[in-house]
Amino acid sequence: MTKVNDMFQGESSRACPTFFSLGIAEAKSRRHNLGYYSPGWHLAIHLSGYVEETAMQELEKIAEKNDDKGIIQWFKYYLPRCTALVPTRRREKFLQGFWQAVEDERVF
Repeated sequence: MTKVNDMFQGESSRACPTFFSLGIAEAKSRRHNLGYYSPGWHLAIHLSGYVEETAMQELEKIAEKNDDKGIIQWFKYYLPRCTALVPTRRREKFLQGFWQAVEDERVF
């Protein structure tokens, strides 16, 4: 089994944007029905501001394969503080937001 550190080349970021943390807090409080979808979408559209271009290229390759597990592994490596805020059972909804941002052509 390949370790996550062996899969990616760039530097991990310690970033966790305030908008993301607030979106997670809203999702936890259930103030709106979007849950973790909205933080996933918003983080996705701002990714290039938090990671290197090579990391974005890696993410694009993973996305081309429609690899949800690979996407989560990418987030765990490059934005571990953000990923830690998303409970495992809510990652599917988070990914739905990510994929919508890709479909909206706001990521790559």
